[in-house]
Amino acid sequence: MDKETEKLIRQMLYEKTKAEVLDILDDIETSEVLYVYAYNYNWDNGFEIPGKIIDQKCCDLSTALMVFYRADGFRYMQEKD
Repeated sequence: MDKETEKLIRQMLYEKTKAEVLDILDDIETSEVLYVYAYNYNWDNGFEIPGKIIDQKCCDLSTALMVFYRADGFRYMQEKD
């Protein structure tokens, strides 16, 4: 990963607002960036951003599964009654 990409991810994690991150996600074209951002995402900020990550065309299966596990998807599915 190049320095420019690392800087973008750092900004998304620590400097940008939720609305800004949602806009930036529309322009991301590589699954690597999505994976690294999702892996470091603060889940106290809600599910809107992870949902947007999964909806991206470049989101691959490994990223989607990582988001599912980090969001404790199995418990959500079991308790959804």
